[in-house]
Amino acid sequence: GGELNVGIQSTAAYDTKVLVYDVIGTKMFEQSKDLIKGLNTVQFDFSSFAKGAYILHFTDNNGKTHTTKFVKE
Repeated sequence: GGELNVGIQSTAAYDTKVLVYDVIGTKMFEQSKDLIKGLNTVQFDFSSFAKGAYILHFTDNNGKTHTTKFVKE
């Protein structure tokens, strides 16, 4: 259906920006998320995306960028 659940373990409450790029580097999605300390499950609806591979980025409260790849079928 295009829904993606992302688990983010956080050591503190903070606001982050979630970005999604396609494999050639075009920004496809951007959204701010408020995270709580502990495990956060964040749900996104990517049903409008074409089939293919995408890269999700977010920055933790220490400024470190985390990246994961997902495939929409």
